[in-house]
Amino acid sequence: MARPQRYGPVLARLSTLFRRSGAATAITPQNSEQSDSKPGLSLWPSHFANEPPGPTDSWLLVIISASRRTDIPALHSEWFADKIRRGEVTVRNPYNRRERIVSLKRKDVDGFVFWSRNYEPFIECLKSIHAKGYRFYCHFTIIGYPRFIDRGSPAARKAVDTAKKLGDLFGPETVIWRYDPILLTSRTDPAWTLDNFGGIARLIRGATDTCVISFVDRYRKSERNLSIALAKGDALLSHPSEEGIVSLASLMDDEARNNDIVMKTCCESDVALKTSLPEVSCIDKERMERVSGTLPDDLERNRTRAGCNCYKSVDIGAYDTCVLGCAYCYANNSVASSAKRVKSIRPASEGLWL
Repeated sequence: MARPQRYGPVLARLSTLFRRSGAATAITPQNSEQSDSKPGLSLWPSHFANEPPGPTDSWLLVIISASRRTDIPALHSEWFADKIRRGEVTVRNPYNRRERIVSLKRKDVDGFVFWSRNYEPFIECLKSIHAKGYRFYCHFTIIGYPRFIDRGSPAARKAVDTAKKLGDLFGPETVIWRYDPILLTSRTDPAWTLDNFGGIARLIRGATDTCVISFVDRYRKSERNLSIALAKGDALLSHPSEEGIVSLASLMDDEARNNDIVMKTCCESDVALKTSLPEVSCIDKERMERVSGTLPDDLERNRTRAGCNCYKSVDIGAYDTCVLGCAYCYANNSVASSAKRVKSIRPASEGLWL
């Protein structure tokens, strides 16, 4: 994936900005423990912290998220298909551990928002639910990091082929390409990122109309896994300046535009403000209306963290049930602990946490 020569001088300037912002560092277990007290570094991400705690609460069910907490399409397709047949799923709130039964009957679901790095095992399931009248769109993470960072995802070219299948089957509006989070290291520096992003953009052109970017957030529970991965890859974590991040995002936007893709930011308000990039609603009322028809006019936003523009939804996944092993993942304590839990999950399990 050759870098466009017109970016040469700009990348040289960008490299200077990144060097000036501070030397790259390795994360050590000691650094990880000390980082717990850093502002903004929390044990859990705040996704759906405001979900209703139990089944008796009065709260309109509109959109089902499947899932920010795990990769259901890649790992739990049989379990999901069983829940569709049953017409319900049991969900446990990860914050207060209260359970609720969520209806998945067609009359109660206005649409699904899926999240995955690998939709290939899920295509037949999507065909089935589409035939039953369910509508959906798919967040598809395609980055192509080196294996020491992202060991369980399919290669970028293979993932793009799957994205094209989804677009052909259900329309390009059902596919949102996510190039996030952007993790800048000594081996995935701004030049590598721009090359890699531009190459994928050219490949995926026509299969999607939107790309979402964000820069990596460091959570306490992910620090240990990230430090181990960086050590294995002989890589150092970069600490870019705000100016460097904005410059890189602008160059990436140029690549996206050149391939008829609208690039948006997720929870990156400063980047959006300084680049004029639009901010995404990952749970998006307007997109869901386009793929499924009308939604209630009073559907409200549920801003789960700073910069979030999402609308209300219910997530049916569970943390610590993904074994793809992304080094920066906020949803797992470790691949080993997740693997143990995944082995206990059966298609008939009422919820993924059982």
